[in-house]
This record gives sequence, C-alpha cells and structure tokens, in this order.
Amino acid sequence: MTQLVINPNTGQYHNQIIGQQARKKSNPEILKNSTFLMKAHASENAQCPREITPERSLSGSQERRYAQKSYRAYNADSSKKRPTSKERQEELYKTELCNYWINGQKCRFGKRCIFAHGQHELRRPKRKIERSKLRPPFRKQVVSHLNKLSDSSFESVSTDLLCAIVEEVRGDEKDSLIFVKAIFNKAIAEPSLHRLYAELWRKLLNVHPMAQVFATQMMDQCTNEYMQPRHKDAGNNTVAWIAQLCSKKVLHAENTVHRILSDMFADEKNEHKIEFWCKLIEALKNTVDTSRYFPQLEIIKSGFGRRVRFMIMDLEDMKKRNWVKRQ
Repeated sequence: MTQLVINPNTGQYHNQIIGQQARKKSNPEILKNSTFLMKAHASENAQCPREITPERSLSGSQERRYAQKSYRAYNADSSKKRPTSKERQEELYKTELCNYWINGQKCRFGKRCIFAHGQHELRRPKRKIERSKLRPPFRKQVVSHLNKLSDSSFESVSTDLLCAIVEEVRGDEKDSLIFVKAIFNKAIAEPSLHRLYAELWRKLLNVHPMAQVFATQMMDQCTNEYMQPRHKDAGNNTVAWIAQLCSKKVLHAENTVHRILSDMFADEKNEHKIEFWCKLIEALKNTVDTSRYFPQLEIIKSGFGRRVRFMIMDLEDMKKRNWVKRQ
C-alpha cells in the first residue's frame, strides 16, 4: 500500500510504501521465513512464545527464532509414520456387520469376510466404543429409522436399523422391549405399512440371538391390545398385524391366533370381540386352518343382532368362494 508524501528538504512529492509491505520490504528475512510461519500455524504442536501478546508485535530477531522453532515443529509432525492400509484393515476387522448376512443373503466371502457374520463375531475396539457414546439414545435411533421406512428406502433403512439392533441389544430384555413397542405402535398407527414392518420383523428374528425373547414380547403386546384396545381401530389393526405376521410364519404368531380365536368358546362375548374374530379369520385366509371355529360362529350368529349375523354370513360366503370377496 502506498501514500503520497512531500520531502521537507527538497519540496518534491513521491510515493512511500507503508504498512506490512514496507516492513517486509525492509526486512527480507521475514519474507524468507513466512512460508514456515504459515505451516507452523497449521501445526498442532507449534506454540507461540510467551513474549508475543496481541498488543505487541515481533521484532526481527524474535520472528527469526519463532520461524526456526516452527520449522522444527513442522518437520517433526511430518516425520510421524502413518498407519498402512493393512494396519487400518486389521483395526476395522469384524467391527461392522455384513450387509449380505444381515439381510439373509449368502456372502461370497464366507468365513474370509472382513465383516462380522453375527453378534458373536463383532469386535468393539476402543474407538468404536467412544464413537457409540456420541450416538443418540437407542429409542430415538429406532423411531428415526422407522419414520424413514418406505417402499423405496426399505433396503437401506432396514439394513441400518437391523445392524443397530444387533449391535446394541445384547441380552438386555429392556432394550429389546424398546424396539418391540416402537414397531408395534407403528404397525397399529400405519396399517398400510404392515407388509414392510412384517418383513423387517422376520429379518430380525432370523439374525438376532434373542429371537425367542423378541417373539414372546411382540405376541404379549398383541394379546394385551386385543384384550383391552385403546380404541376400535386399534383392535382391528392389531388382528390385521397378527395375520400379517402369520403370513411371514414368524415365531409364536400362529399360537397367538388360536389363543385369540379360542375366546369365542368362552361365556362372555360382545360385538367388538366377534368383529375382531371375523376380521382375523378374513385376514388369515388359508394361512392358518380356522375351519374348527365356523361351527361356533354359527351358534353365536343366532344370539346377536342383524349386524353380527350379516358379518358372519359374509365370512362364511367368502370361505366357500376360496376367500375371494364378492364383487
């Protein structure tokens, strides 16, 4: 930067360089060491001398000493040995689950795969444990993934969610119940996505070592909702969800069906329960043999009003036509 000044001796005007450019031009040593200064500022180990304060600038000798220290610190950092690709591979070995295995597909690498084929093969190095502490709570992770589930994103979202469940749920039934309640509530609220939720549930029971615990908790949730539904639509969606699980042939689903339908042989009956039974049998179709319950429905038909009679008659007619609704 230049400024027009007057020479008091000669009375002539001339341009004078001012500011930092003038300082650098008068001291070529600063120009020489400026590259090392910039590198030193980027270095983590380089420390500013004590005599440097925001109010005071460096003198020429101080800046040369600072440049020499910074140069040595820069060279010391660059001499550190970086880990090789083999060392990185050994550190990451079996720390993530194999996507082929988690989706029930055959992995072409088999036992030579660098990814884990099961919870028992998962390694948890110190860096992975520290990184897991930065994740949101498990319940929040589950709900976030379930909210993203759709036909187009099912493969990627379900894979991420299944990996998170296999890694996080390790023998603790409280953690497994968190996921069971989350997917059950989503299934009750969104019956249009029953097919996706049922497929996700099937995949989980195929790969998780706590499959029996998961299945028992899910059937308990279904039974409790059937016994005391929060509202009528919730009860209808519950029996539809059970029928969808039966179509996937998951654990304990068929036993739950017979447990619910056996209530029609009890003394206490009401229209809501009869509607649940008819909805369940209609949704099951030929998935489960329900022929033993039709004689009892015939008996029930005569003891209730017109609405219940027509509902049971429609169900009997649909069974005769191989579960095809009349147009």
